[in-house]
Amino acid sequence: MFKSLNHISIALENQSVFQQQQQLQQVLNCWAEVVGEQVAQHTRPYGISKDSLDVATSSSVWVQDLKFRRYLILKQLNAHLSSPLADIRFSTSQWHQDSTELSSSEQEHPSYVGEAIEERGGGGEGE
Repeated sequence: MFKSLNHISIALENQSVFQQQQQLQQVLNCWAEVVGEQVAQHTRPYGISKDSLDVATSSSVWVQDLKFRRYLILKQLNAHLSSPLADIRFSTSQWHQDSTELSSSEQEHPSYVGEAIEERGGGGEGE
């Protein structure tokens, strides 16, 4: 039985997307260990495209600093990955978008008490 070229193309594309997601998960699992806690607090890997890791940073200062260190980071990172990356791109463009997503998930966390404090009259402005 022959499959259409379109079906084969879609299957290959899905396989590529799955491999990129799997590789990104590997990066996320070792990122803080590779770059250190201070850098990890100001960075967030968010995607892989054409063997390049995309990393959001909290400021342009971090972008500049990390661009100078990217080959060292890449070498250390590739030691943890099943398939090596070719480059890392740092940018501030995705930082705020990702931060918003994190803050909404923080509110869903069982330890979040912000609303309970507001309901009791605490934590408001003017106190």
